[in-house]
Amino acid sequence: MFDVHILDLGFIENNIRREIYDNVRDSIPSCLRKDFQYSEHGPFCLPLMPDTDEYLYVTKMAKRIGAHLEIREKTVYTPIEEKNCEFFYMWLSDPMEIEAVHLEDYGTQFRNGCTLCDANRSLVSDALIDRKLIKKKPILQLTDSIIAISKSTKWLIEENSLTGFEFKHMLKDYKGREMGEYFCIEPTANNILPPMHSQTWFWEWREKSCEHKQYLIASNVKYSHSSLVKAKDLNFSFEFSYGLKPNRFIVVSKKLRDIFIKNKVRAGFMPVNIIDD
Repeated sequence: MFDVHILDLGFIENNIRREIYDNVRDSIPSCLRKDFQYSEHGPFCLPLMPDTDEYLYVTKMAKRIGAHLEIREKTVYTPIEEKNCEFFYMWLSDPMEIEAVHLEDYGTQFRNGCTLCDANRSLVSDALIDRKLIKKKPILQLTDSIIAISKSTKWLIEENSLTGFEFKHMLKDYKGREMGEYFCIEPTANNILPPMHSQTWFWEWREKSCEHKQYLIASNVKYSHSSLVKAKDLNFSFEFSYGLKPNRFIVVSKKLRDIFIKNKVRAGFMPVNIIDD
């Protein structure tokens, strides 16, 4: 396990891109070279060890050509190390963010919550959505930190005694049309974790004049050992992610991850770095 920095120079001219890449490609960790092969498409990103000549070279070149350099941190795990991780950050398909729609657009009702950014509000009754957004996915992210799961995924959760789940409301089509059974999961007092460790890298936004900051994570999620002592199989972060509506980040156990992967419940997983207290 080791940390690298991902230097993102954005969209730059191909001749400069090639020049920089040729000068540093031998310094890209061998296990990352396949994922960071040279390409003339998309943002130009390079994974490099910090405090090296190549790293300094790229930062100087970015300044010279006027590129907006963004730096992220990535912890690289071997397959065995990743397999043995206790917790994972999980991300899900998010059709509402893609379509720029909110649950209330379909008549879903909420209570409480921040009057400026809607953080911490909860469902009054069943959530409503256009059924075309579901596309028979076994699990998906909605707005307001709500996760929707299919009947088959709910069975998996209950059959394996996974913790952190409460099923109070369902997800239904806003026109009353038939769709598969879906169940909503919300953050509760029992499944919200303490704040992440201070070593977690964040990009911070606070567009509303309220107390609820929103973040993009620029590293692996990091927690202290003591913060995870009471963690469930499904957990929500104290922090809110940046987006149309403030969603909490999702942190899950190895047990949940392994069950989802085995049963082809599609989701993304990244190891959580656990820091000694």
